[in-house]
Amino acid sequence: MFGVMPLADDLVYVYATDVLPAGTVFGDEREELVRRFGDWHEPIPALLRAADPGMIIRNDVYSFDTPLPAFHRGKVALVGDAAHAMTPNLGQGACQAIEDAIVLAHVVGHAQRNKGGDAAAGALRATGGAEAPGGPAPRSAGEHLDAYSAARLGRTSKVVRQSMSICRMTKVRNPVAVRLRDLGMSLAARTMPDMMLRSMDEVLSWRPPVGATDGDERHRAEGR
Repeated sequence: MFGVMPLADDLVYVYATDVLPAGTVFGDEREELVRRFGDWHEPIPALLRAADPGMIIRNDVYSFDTPLPAFHRGKVALVGDAAHAMTPNLGQGACQAIEDAIVLAHVVGHAQRNKGGDAAAGALRATGGAEAPGGPAPRSAGEHLDAYSAARLGRTSKVVRQSMSICRMTKVRNPVAVRLRDLGMSLAARTMPDMMLRSMDEVLSWRPPVGATDGDERHRAEGR
């Protein structure tokens, strides 16, 4: 996989992935990139030749095969790769981290806005006040974070699986399988030019939570 992202002025950010044993290091990383991608179509070879060797970063990629059971424990919440590490094939790692932060801030903010009422109710019960038995009890931080996990776990698990599916396609090495894959992609692009965009509809249709109740937050945060 190879991607190109123009930045300011004449600066260009490029990224590439390939299958290698974990921890592999090359003496000349740029030369290795040219060896692997130098026969791809332009402007890829030109960009690699122009790359500053000192600016090349090589990292292993790790992802979750199985989703975590929750994104929180007690008062601690996980976001981004700590919660749902994924392959880079959809370009959604940072995007999902931002979504996490938005939903987490919304849940915590909603809890803070209601904290006064919860605390007052608890004080009344503790001092034998007029609060009726069985009235609303103060909610713990963990209970508030339940809503965060519920809102994010299903969506991010789908994105992780979708990204991994594309990753598996890019790792095919059998020449016949590679030819069939490339032919299928080429035919699909010609017959259904918007196929790639439509396949991303569910990912790109997410909207920030706007509801006041936990149920509304959960459904709207998932873009349903």
